[in-house]
Amino acid sequence: MSPVHDHDSSQYDDEACPKSHQTGLDADCADPTRCGCAATPQDERYAARVHQILVWQRPPRDMAMQTVARALGVSVRSLRRYLTAEGTSYAAVVREAQAAIAKTCLLERRTIAATAYELGFADSSTFHRAFKRWIGVTPSAFRKEHARMSSESRVAHVPPEGGA
Repeated sequence: MSPVHDHDSSQYDDEACPKSHQTGLDADCADPTRCGCAATPQDERYAARVHQILVWQRPPRDMAMQTVARALGVSVRSLRRYLTAEGTSYAAVVREAQAAIAKTCLLERRTIAATAYELGFADSSTFHRAFKRWIGVTPSAFRKEHARMSSESRVAHVPPEGGA
């Protein structure tokens, strides 16, 4: 199945995006939501497609429903209907995407302030409260828990001394 394109060739040319638009996302594209290379095959759920577009955007992320609908080649009203039919909402998908982005940033050892900025929060305290609401723990507790689990995992995989 061919990807959906939200642009016509008169508005965007192949030089605007290094991608041939034949397969999924291109991390090298300067603006995947504008040129349409963020498009995915038609048989994928809309919630997954929206999530993918939101996660793959470069900062500053435009989480507006209109922007994502344009990238998918549908109207805002249609996107809302598709998501409702899948039993979700645009706000729920945005929250899931923000949580996924936040986890990735924190695990990459970015500061809480840098992570807050990447997600478009005005300040760290607002991000801190949102993260706790999404994940159930604070950003620093999430980091500590993940570091503990990683160190336990490494210890469990250490071969015995003298063994081959």
